[in-house]
This record gives sequence, C-alpha cells and structure tokens, in this order.
Amino acid sequence: MVNLTPLSEDHPYLTSVSEYNRLKNLKHKEDWTACQSEVEWLVKLHFVRKCFKEKRIDGTKFLATERSLVLSWLSKP
Repeated sequence: MVNLTPLSEDHPYLTSVSEYNRLKNLKHKEDWTACQSEVEWLVKLHFVRKCFKEKRIDGTKFLATERSLVLSWLSKP
C-alpha cells in the first residue's frame, strides 16, 4: 500500500501499488498534470514530491510540475 497523505496521521489515504502506478501514468489531452479525480491528483503529487526527495528531478522542474498540478486541479470547474 502507498500512503498518499504521509503527513496525515488522522486521515491517511492508502492505495494499492497497482492503482498507484496506473494513475501515475495517466495522461489527459497529452498533459500529465491534468487529473480527472482527486485520487489521481494525489498520486501524481505524491510521485513528483517523491522524485524530488530522491533527487531524481531538480528543484526547478519540481516547482514547475508541482505548481502545474496544483493550479490545474484548483482551476477545475
């Protein structure tokens, strides 16, 4: 199981590894940061933060991707 809300002790959100991988790789309209559900959004946000923590992406790429994920989710109608 993958905990998508690692800092939440009261309300953790767990998902299976297979579901995590499926949602992580989804693209909508050729845009990886577009999300159709809150779970998909949490998975992608978790993945980007994990990559940054593991130094697999640099700070500039991380900030741009995280910003895009958050803004695209918050601007959903």
